[in-house]
Amino acid sequence: MSGSKWLSILSPSVLLAALGVTLLLSATGETADAAQYTVNIRDFSFNPSTLNIQVGDVVRWENGGAATHTASSETGIWDSGSLAPGGVFSQQFLTPGTFAYFCRIHPQQMRGSIVVQAPAATATQAPPTATVPPEATPVPPPPAVTVVVEEVPVPVPAPTLVPAPPRVPELWFQVLEPTPAYSSTDEVLWIAAPGEWYRVLDQDAGWALALWEFDPPDALVWIELDGRVELGAF
Repeated sequence: MSGSKWLSILSPSVLLAALGVTLLLSATGETADAAQYTVNIRDFSFNPSTLNIQVGDVVRWENGGAATHTASSETGIWDSGSLAPGGVFSQQFLTPGTFAYFCRIHPQQMRGSIVVQAPAATATQAPPTATVPPEATPVPPPPAVTVVVEEVPVPVPAPTLVPAPPRVPELWFQVLEPTPAYSSTDEVLWIAAPGEWYRVLDQDAGWALALWEFDPPDALVWIELDGRVELGAF
């Protein structure tokens, strides 16, 4: 692939978009007392496929197999990116709930879930009963003084309506038939499945620099614009 494709990845607009989304989706730093659990990726499966942890615990995915995989949230909360053999990825969970995930390269046979349980409620000890002092002799209140304050209405300026800027259509394509997604070094990262949507960031000689709709902004791939995809502006 030409050098212009690689330089397009480093364009300022793409870097600024990547920084904004990363700040919104970045995992919270691990706390000192967080427990850590390991999910082994091997033989095209996650082991264990269902893991029960507590709020604040950390899950570490280790690729012990011979193929490249990912550990990607089905709702886009996290994405490990491509994990080559021996690769690892950690994620801390601070919210209770069940979080389903899958391998984007092998979505049919590789799926798992993390069940995050809230900490057990601790019993609170009732405060000691306070000693009630003897009642004091009531003192009559001073005579009331009536103060009349005249309200002066404050004029409120009418809001200034600012027209919204016109929306610029974005270029997207939908995968019609399975087609490979390449890295900038011509490595096949995964096979794009029919029905998936990709946003086009750049084009070059019949190829599109694209981003899958659920991927983080730095997971850019090259996909050929042929009969296996349908391109359109939205």
